[in-house]
Amino acid sequence: MIAFIVVAAWLSTSCHDDGPTAPSGGAPQRPSPSPSPSPSPRPSPSPSPEPPATYTYSGLVTDGQGRPVVGARVRGGPDSAYTDTTGRYEFRSQYSSVVAGNVYPPDGYEPKPWSPTESFPLKPGDNITIRRITSVTITPPATVRMVWGQLPVGAHVSFDTGQTEGPHTDPFRMTSSDATVIKPGGITGAGPYVTGLKEGTASVSARYFGVSTATFEIQVVP
Repeated sequence: MIAFIVVAAWLSTSCHDDGPTAPSGGAPQRPSPSPSPSPSPRPSPSPSPEPPATYTYSGLVTDGQGRPVVGARVRGGPDSAYTDTTGRYEFRSQYSSVVAGNVYPPDGYEPKPWSPTESFPLKPGDNITIRRITSVTITPPATVRMVWGQLPVGAHVSFDTGQTEGPHTDPFRMTSSDATVIKPGGITGAGPYVTGLKEGTASVSARYFGVSTATFEIQVVP
């Protein structure tokens, strides 16, 4: 009876033991861990583009006597700068030289070139000379007859270089105190002119790049 009980207990233990069985000659083996994935390579940053080369334009703007011109705008292509109290200008440009150079001075000086539609070559380090206007004069007739039509008016511009010339057409402006009596005209082949429209008296004067002439009285007679 005792032997039966021992055999039954052994069979019961063998049937319910579900644990892992070690292979012969060693301990139970555990699964190996999976290897970590390699990180993806990062793209190299693109090199920054080099800034474009720039050139320094600087120099002096002086008048016909070598004196500095203050407040003149010097333009070289799309770039420009104003002259300081010493007449010096300075600006930077991406161009090593330009063909569209201009100087726009304050009143009392002739621009370079005088026409805004023209220009001159400019490069870094250029000094520029412009002419200062010392006087503008006109010599109109004292009397005009209505039947005479247009009468010429003498006009002259003097510069600090000692030169005296006739004024250019576009910047020369002549005005009348009464345009119904005296009508001023622009410059033709013979220069500026006046036309008497009716009896009376009117005063005329002219202005050229900010410099005015004296005022003169003209009488219109039948």
